[in-house]
Amino acid sequence: LDTAMGKVNRSTNTTSNSLLSFGNIIKGAAIAGFGLLAKGVFDSAVQLEALTNQLGFASGSMQQGAQDLSYVRRTANEMGLELNAAQSGFVGLSASLKGTSLAGQGVRDIFEGMSMASTVNHMTTEQQAQAFKALTDMAGKGVVSMEELRGQLGDAGLKGAFKIAADSMNMTTADFNTFVSQGKLASDVFLPRFAAQLKKEFSGGMELASGSLQANVNRMSNSWTLIKQTLGSGLGGVFASGMEGVQRVFGAINQGIDYLKA
Repeated sequence: LDTAMGKVNRSTNTTSNSLLSFGNIIKGAAIAGFGLLAKGVFDSAVQLEALTNQLGFASGSMQQGAQDLSYVRRTANEMGLELNAAQSGFVGLSASLKGTSLAGQGVRDIFEGMSMASTVNHMTTEQQAQAFKALTDMAGKGVVSMEELRGQLGDAGLKGAFKIAADSMNMTTADFNTFVSQGKLASDVFLPRFAAQLKKEFSGGMELASGSLQANVNRMSNSWTLIKQTLGSGLGGVFASGMEGVQRVFGAINQGIDYLKA
């Protein structure tokens, strides 16, 4: 009987230890998960603050910047674009075209044209970002170069980019090649025409492409991004106050160290 009871006790202890270990694993996973969530929310708060300030500067007012942010989010959701790349692309265009005849609605037209091309061509997030960078570089330089047309846009997965660009200027590819090589094509002339040609080329494929697996994966990712940005926006003051408190503590420690050295 004693032997049997000993086995029962050992078995009970083993089970208890196993349950305790499993509980510690679950607790550790929960803490790690919360830490990752907190970091994601904090990073999103920083990103959203920078984005809001950049849009406010580019548009001329924080109110217009907020409207532009809502517009980008809505467009990204409708077309199935990856939100972070779309936001960065719009900010880049807005900043580069600030104070020009294309500021405001012109930026939106260019953004929509490239967004449509990105969706239909099933561009990855990296390709989407590269395509917007090409347009931003054109806008910033003031002239169109082969680097952006054949290099960046081609590498970004925009099929037939050079032909589309030539068609937008009503030129053959040979004449267009010569014109661009001579540095004669101003970006404020080219970009709105190129955007209109992109819409013409790809509008027919939007219905199918915007319902693709990639587009819906992007929408799901965007929903999570928006949740983190919303949480981060609400907790921004808490993060700021917490960091100010930490800074005061560090300041007091440094003062104490300086005092001991004296």
